Amino acid sequence: MERLHSKAITDVVNIGIGGSDLGPYMVTEALRPYKNHLTMYFVSNVDGTHIAETLKKCDPETTLFLIASKTFTTQETMTNAHSARDWFLSAAKESAFVAKHFVALSTNSAEVEKFGIDTANMFEFWDWLVPLLIMVSNWFIHCIIYWL
Repeated sequence: MERLHSKAITDVVNIGIGGSDLGPYMVTEALRPYKNHLTMYFVSNVDGTHIAETLKKCDPETTLFLIASKTFTTQETMTNAHSARDWFLSAAKESAFVAKHFVALSTNSAEVEKFGIDTANMFEFWDWLVPLLIMVSNWFIHCIIYWL
């Protein structure tokens, strides 16, 4: 499906829990008056209904997924990330496209790569950062995306 990486991104789905969800959500809400062309979604509930209902609103060809997990092993986040990847691959048919539509915010490049995300598409931070700083770094990334 060559089209999967030739169309512009219109939807961004943030998958994370705790500060990796609430922080970016707060930034997005604060910047709503300056909204760009992107529609932002936030998935944090491990109940499969949350991710399923979000994905119904998205097109795999124009959706970017942000997987936010310090260790990239957080059960709730990775359950939703795997659901998103499975949904995406049902349209893409090739795992190579995951590298184009998924980015990671993590300290664990080995797990990011194992998931199928190109480590060049990984926003890495130090594993010794305290949780507040991790949340702030996630906010910063969402600020950048919001103004693209």
